[in-house]
Amino acid sequence: MHYVVVGYPVRDDAHEIVGALGFFIDLKTIQDSLDALPIPVGSVVTIADRDGRVLARSHEPERYVGQLLPVDMRPARDIAGPVERTDIDGVRRMYGEARVENGPWLVSVGMPMSLALNRAASLWARSFAILAFGLAGWLIVAVRPARAGSPTR
Repeated sequence: MHYVVVGYPVRDDAHEIVGALGFFIDLKTIQDSLDALPIPVGSVVTIADRDGRVLARSHEPERYVGQLLPVDMRPARDIAGPVERTDIDGVRRMYGEARVENGPWLVSVGMPMSLALNRAASLWARSFAILAFGLAGWLIVAVRPARAGSPTR
């Protein structure tokens, strides 16, 4: 079994450290939670520590858990927006990342670029259809009063 030990300072009213709270986190429990996620085929969820060591991964955990991520994939101080990159398994994915609040972990969710592009294309198509119907409706509303007010011959 693999565990992560996490410790936090305990402070008094004057914000002085008066103790420490430590606990063990069973990585198998985290891994089981990732395995139960309903994510699209080819997508991956990775949890890494602040040094970039993989603690849990939804795709091929036995191969990657415990490995240190390449330098360009390690957690940055500031979380940027979505980013496209090649994962440690060689698959090009679009990633979103978030830090676990009050914890030293980074959660990274990646979906294959083909899936990301298909979803973006469907959003563009839907937006274009809404725009087209909106313009058509506006033209109908604008032309009707103009015709009604024009003299007939």
